[in-house]
Amino acid sequence: MKHSQLATLILFLLLACAPTPASVPQTAGVTGAVTATPQVAIITPTHTPTRTNTATPPRTPTATRTAVPTATRTPKPPAAAKFTDEARAMYIDSGVVRVGVDKDWGGAIREIWSNGQNLVNNWDGGRLIAVSLYDGDSKTGFNAGDPDWGWNPCPSDKHDNVNKPLTYSFDNDILHVKARYLEWNPDNKGGGKGRSISTDSVVETWIKFVSDDPRAINVRYRVTHEGTDTHALAGQEMGFAYIRTPFNRFVSYAGNAPWTGASPRVETLSPFPTMGNTAATEQWAGFVNSADVGLMVWAPQSYPLFSYVYFDNAQGDRQENSTYYMGPRAFFAIGPGFSYEMEVFLFAGKWQEARALFNLLRQEVNLPDVMPTFGNVDVPAQNRTVSDTVAVSGWAIDNRGVAKVEVFLEGTRVGQATYGLAREDVDRDYPGLTGAPNFGFVYQLNTRASANGSHVLEVRASDAAGNTSLLRPGKVTINIRN
Repeated sequence: MKHSQLATLILFLLLACAPTPASVPQTAGVTGAVTATPQVAIITPTHTPTRTNTATPPRTPTATRTAVPTATRTPKPPAAAKFTDEARAMYIDSGVVRVGVDKDWGGAIREIWSNGQNLVNNWDGGRLIAVSLYDGDSKTGFNAGDPDWGWNPCPSDKHDNVNKPLTYSFDNDILHVKARYLEWNPDNKGGGKGRSISTDSVVETWIKFVSDDPRAINVRYRVTHEGTDTHALAGQEMGFAYIRTPFNRFVSYAGNAPWTGASPRVETLSPFPTMGNTAATEQWAGFVNSADVGLMVWAPQSYPLFSYVYFDNAQGDRQENSTYYMGPRAFFAIGPGFSYEMEVFLFAGKWQEARALFNLLRQEVNLPDVMPTFGNVDVPAQNRTVSDTVAVSGWAIDNRGVAKVEVFLEGTRVGQATYGLAREDVDRDYPGLTGAPNFGFVYQLNTRASANGSHVLEVRASDAAGNTSLLRPGKVTINIRN
């Protein structure tokens, strides 16, 4: 990618991901400025290998809320499926749709066949439909050749190195695949082309057809971190999808009347550097052709926002190398022994029929709220010298609403912040959330209750389901001097 394109993309993501802090009350106890640029994790997607002319999809989400459905019926068993095991891929077939899972690239979905067409772009090991993980404190960025590229488990790597599943099985019409993911950039970790580097992260995938419609696919992911280290809060890709170019129109509903039949947005995308992050208040999006047929993704457990972009790549087979990307947004940290599950639903067909089915499914399934909160401590800044009473302020959001924000000093809870202050800047970058624009918080910390010297400050936000996150930048060191 050209340097100008890279600069444009990075600027776009920085602006979208890091709102300018709102003013907080001036406090005499703070030495220096009372506001600081928030340190928000830049989200980095699964990337395409450097042998292609592809660029990297947009990274930073904006969220919006969809009401939590109440289950009204017992979920049905999966639709009947036929299993075949071939040299490169294993397949399950509903008789209407055929799903292929790659045996060389970490068990990722490489094909979804419908009406004689494959919807999934599998030009290289950086495409497909799968999971990609990140560390908010680890450098990834947008240049796959970066020698400082950090922790980034993916189904394959930038060299398309082979990554065979650990196990796979087909039982009761469900395909289960388990794979240890690879570092996306092995070059700075002792590997390279033909020498992959395994990570400490295992991803399991369960794939089945939905009984209500054999064109619909339920995909459940489980991420298990076997390491003893901690990877900071970041945007994670829990179900990204690369789509083939015949399906060139992006469709989603971003309005404030979800599931009422209101018209969605349907747009034909311009090539990169044009890109988008859209609220998806029904939590689905897709790419379709002129007949409204394509692939839709419904992610009821994610933040209700999708990122999307079109890459027009002239190198090689232009039609197959060019690709469309979309992905729902998810935020969480990954610690020792971490295990996390999330489900998405895919639909091959008309977007109108997909929308109707998703509306039905949201009444059948009652998936738990597993998505943690996300946000930032704006002040005090790292290594700030403080005295007397100092304001601790920032912002926090959640896919279903923040319940409380708590402040800790040296690991001990010192109080609960006032939450619900206006933050128009956050609302612009994360539109549509319930309670907008009141995402700000503030807590007046009495430093005279603590000894002079260096102390570690932390702020944690929780939702009603008990999901809790340490807000960025994590541990904030302050120097108390009274």
